Amino acid sequence: MCFHPNAVYLNGSGSELDSSDGRGAWWVKHSWILGGEGYQNWEMKPEKNYGNGHYVEGILLEDGFTMKIGTRKDSIFTDYNLRMPIIDSNTKRVYYQVVRYAFSEKNDSTLEEKFKLVWKCKKRKSPFNNDIRTCPKLIWK
Repeated sequence: MCFHPNAVYLNGSGSELDSSDGRGAWWVKHSWILGGEGYQNWEMKPEKNYGNGHYVEGILLEDGFTMKIGTRKDSIFTDYNLRMPIIDSNTKRVYYQVVRYAFSEKNDSTLEEKFKLVWKCKKRKSPFNNDIRTCPKLIWK
């Protein structure tokens, strides 16, 4: 049994709770201010002891869409995620992608892609405040 250090309980009330009331679910919260203050982060995986985690920061890349969130050492990101919208011009839908980069286990100076996740929008009640938002669509002008 474990408890993730970034976990919050959401039940639609509009508040982040630190205990369950049986009406919601546990979620892992990761929050940052791009180009500003970072936060203490722990990987989303079950651990008996999470330890101290890693202090991570986020910046907006030059394309104005892609966020780079990760650990910095001497102003260089040593491991990071790239988070960005993906626009499908055929369906006019917008998806959200996260790509994880970390140093190779064989070579600690070479970054390699570890995984790529793509989320498609689903219209569901928000676990935070029960609002339902529409999925983003590309509008051609």
